[in-house]
Amino acid sequence: MRNTLVLLALCSLPVFAADNPYIGTWKLNTANSTYKPGPPMKELSVKFEADGNNVRRIAQGMDGEGKPVDQGGTEGSSFPWDGEFHTVTKPSEKPEVQVAVKVIDPRHLTVRIKVDGKITDNDRSSVSADGNTITDIEDGVSMKGEKYHNVEVFEKQ
Repeated sequence: MRNTLVLLALCSLPVFAADNPYIGTWKLNTANSTYKPGPPMKELSVKFEADGNNVRRIAQGMDGEGKPVDQGGTEGSSFPWDGEFHTVTKPSEKPEVQVAVKVIDPRHLTVRIKVDGKITDNDRSSVSADGNTITDIEDGVSMKGEKYHNVEVFEKQ
């Protein structure tokens, strides 16, 4: 029985990646997004790609202070969405960032982010029923120690 469950779990990962509604390129709708305390992002594009049993995420844009956002570089970060923490920075980069993505159901995720071993961010993400919008609700503490609550709305490109 246990071997059957493991086999089913392993077989379902590639299917999830292929049918994953997050796969694609998404652009931040700045007019419908809110950032407290702010400032709001000026622009952000996020791309999710199936990468074997993993999902690769590439995010690029400009933050509220006009600084470039380049999360994961041109290659992005690739890891399984299995609810476990995975390091997304290179060993030479500081601070060390780890991310855990847990699939609740095909349209809903939770994301936890650790920076230098401390959980700094808890997110809830959902894809709309028509598959054209992602809404991310982020609660956390910034690198400056400030609490924040952001609601980001992305549109499929």
